[in-house]
Amino acid sequence: MEHAIGKKWLTTNRLMILFVFLGLWTLLSAVPASANDQTPPYLINPIPEPGSTTSNWFLITTGVLDDESGVNPDPDTVFVYIDGSPPRVKPIIEPSYGDQKGIKITVILVDEEPRGQVVVGVQAEDLAPVPNVMFREWSFFVENVTQNPVPVITYPENHRWLDYGTQSGILHYNWISLDQNPYYRVRFTLFDGQSATMDIEPASVPGSAYNYSFAIELNRDIWSAVSTAGEISIDIGALTEPDGQLIGNYGPKSTVTYVMENLPCLIRPYHSAVLDSVIPPVFEWSPLDVMAEEYVVVFVRLDDNGSYSKDIKIYEVPIFIKTIPMDMTLWNQFEQGNWAWTVVARYPDGQFSDFMIHRFLKN
Repeated sequence: MEHAIGKKWLTTNRLMILFVFLGLWTLLSAVPASANDQTPPYLINPIPEPGSTTSNWFLITTGVLDDESGVNPDPDTVFVYIDGSPPRVKPIIEPSYGDQKGIKITVILVDEEPRGQVVVGVQAEDLAPVPNVMFREWSFFVENVTQNPVPVITYPENHRWLDYGTQSGILHYNWISLDQNPYYRVRFTLFDGQSATMDIEPASVPGSAYNYSFAIELNRDIWSAVSTAGEISIDIGALTEPDGQLIGNYGPKSTVTYVMENLPCLIRPYHSAVLDSVIPPVFEWSPLDVMAEEYVVVFVRLDDNGSYSKDIKIYEVPIFIKTIPMDMTLWNQFEQGNWAWTVVARYPDGQFSDFMIHRFLKN
């Protein structure tokens, strides 16, 4: 497969201009987080997305993660509600998220359900000695129920930044398809509209009749070339045979940015986290191996169109600090809604490191 090389989406120079224009806010003296796990798990990447309108409503899926002790994967401790009632089909619950500190929940909707607003509730608990219990809700709108459900990507999540080191150089995709098809077509589209496709025979995820997975290892040079392309949109369609015609349409797109590991990798909260307004989170990143003077942490609230607003918070953090543990006073300064955040390192010569961006929803 050929990879087109395009203009990088955000550059270090543009970030430096942002700093000059806005100025730098207060210096944050962070304190170590408590070693005791006293916070409940949180949701990751709920599909359909909160507040969205969909017609492809044949499944509901979300992740649940606890960064400290992990989520209890026992199905008897996990409960899902649709408009206040249990779903008609028992949810599929699978351990997930790298070091198995989370679970993935999938609810297949085989019967026609009501249109209009749908409220989904999820209850789960962590593995702390005294379990912390999470109950979170989100809602979306069903415009109509499609008769031809399409594959829905569950990994990588939309707007995900993936670095070479953490991913071990693996190009990895997971999706859910209500119909069991032997082949699928992955379409890659760049920001300028150029696209390429790859027909694959995926592996079924063990223990699930609807989950599919595909992975291929890329060497460092190829990953580096891909990382120069900026955001890449990915969507998947079903096939009867390689080089054949699509069965129906492509599924919804997921945009991904690939980066090398010469940057502060964002650790928690996980990308596409849904964070509680009354439980201050901890923001953590991995340190760089090279000498730097400080880290600059940037938070930007997204507007209703998903674009960056003027609500921006910037903190200079000493180089020996790798976390920002929020307290309620600081957390209350963040309005409810969708946010993006990043961490860059400032070098002694005044230059900045590369960076990745994660998103979270405060509600």
